Amino acid sequence: MNKASLENWLSSLNLKYSNEYWGMTLTMSTVNIEHWLYSRNQLKPEDLKLTLSMYITGSWVAQLERKDQLFLAQWRESGLTVESQQLKYRRLIPWPKLASYTKFPLIIPAIETALDVKFIRHIDISTVGIAPKQYLKKNSKMQQWLKPCADTFGEHISYEND
Repeated sequence: MNKASLENWLSSLNLKYSNEYWGMTLTMSTVNIEHWLYSRNQLKPEDLKLTLSMYITGSWVAQLERKDQLFLAQWRESGLTVESQQLKYRRLIPWPKLASYTKFPLIIPAIETALDVKFIRHIDISTVGIAPKQYLKKNSKMQQWLKPCADTFGEHISYEND
């Protein structure tokens, strides 16, 4: 993936970005996102957090992690890597493919099926160098893109303290 493709995609979502530096992370979880910030001790070992991070360099990574660190799955343009002590997670789980960040909303049901889990239909959006926060407006192009996997949006995990 190159920088221009990612920036064209941002523009297609009506997002304005800094030419000097920008980044965006989308976060989903099987529990309320606040637990990952304020009450990590209340998380169960099997709780999951899924993030998609995109950067000015044109790189992106989707990462799925369990609270107990039983496995860590990462999707990049180059493919999928799974780190785990258990063979089950490295070889036996039918991990879905994610060839592009643009397909992120479509991978959620496949992950839920593969791991027999359910994500809360909420996405936390964190940005730096992207303004104004059009993505939080109801029915924004960003929300339309994320509609297959999310009904609500927020900014609990934020790079910027506004």
